[in-house]
Parts: sequence; C-alpha cells; structure tokens
Amino acid sequence: MNEKIEDLKVDNNALNEMFDELLTTNVDLNDFNATLIAENKIMIKVLEDLKADKEIKSKQIEMIYVVIEDRLGLNLHAGYDEIRIRRAEAQRMERQQRDAQEAADVIKGKGKGIADEEVLESSSQKEQQSSNVDVNTEMAIVLAQQFLLVGSLEDVPYNKAEIKRQNEVKRRKAKKDGAKDDKEGDDDE
Repeated sequence: MNEKIEDLKVDNNALNEMFDELLTTNVDLNDFNATLIAENKIMIKVLEDLKADKEIKSKQIEMIYVVIEDRLGLNLHAGYDEIRIRRAEAQRMERQQRDAQEAADVIKGKGKGIADEEVLESSSQKEQQSSNVDVNTEMAIVLAQQFLLVGSLEDVPYNKAEIKRQNEVKRRKAKKDGAKDDKEGDDDE
C-alpha cells in the first residue's frame, strides 16, 4: 500500500509540474494577446489617420484645381477631355484612311478584270469604264471614311439597263467557262 501511495505522490508531483508549465504558458499567451490587442489598436489609429490625410490631400488637390482654373481661366477637366477626344479622332482618321486605301485597292483590282473588257466592245465604253473606275474609287474612299467596310465589295444595280448588262456578263462568263470545260474534255480524250 505504501508503494501505491508513493506512486500516487510521484504522479501528483508530475501533474503539478505540468500544471505549473500550463500556467506559465497561459501567462505568456495572455501577455502576447495583450500585445496583439495593443498593436491592433495602434494599427486602427494609423489607418484612421491615413484616411483623414487622404481626405485632406484630396481637398487640397481640389482647391489647387480651383485656383489654377480661376487664375488661368482654364477648365482642366475639359482640357483633358479635349486631348483624349483629339487623340481618339486621330486614331479614327488613321483607321479610316487605311480602310479607304484597302477599299480603293479592292476596287482597282476588281475594275481591271478581263471579263469586263470582253463585254464592253467599243473603245468609248472602255474609256467610260476606266473613268467609272476612277469615280468609283473616289466614292469608295469617301464612303470608307464614313463607314467601315465589312465583307466583300459588290456592285448593286439600281436600274434595268445595269441589271441587263450584269446578266449579260454572267451569261457570257458561263458560256465561256462551258466552252473551256468542253475543250479540256476534248484534250483529255
């Protein structure tokens, strides 16, 4: 029985030592917690001071703008907006010029097709066609400055004579293509 009592005393002493260590750890944690709370309060005050400084600075900048605008007779925001508008317009004009040049190149390439020359037999019609190409090119440049070309460029007839002429061109092209196909078929045999 004495041995059991001795064992219990040893266990009790070990538990007392662990309890003392836990108490020491608890005190340390409480000190650390108090330090963190104090630092947190300091950070909150610093944040509030920074917000107040930011508001003061923004008010000072606003006052400087008002003084500059009054003394110079300028509206800085309007001036800034005007500069942005001029830059945007310059970029738009460059883009329109590129588009107009591309449209002119497409029209020039389309206007000099061999099939169109075959349909127009007289020299006066050929001269009229070349002048039409020039007029169409100029019109395309003007239109390209006003509109953005999407897709392929196609002529749209607005009168019966133009519709008949285009149908004749299509018919002759089909006839010519049919004759070429027949010749190729004969050559193969």
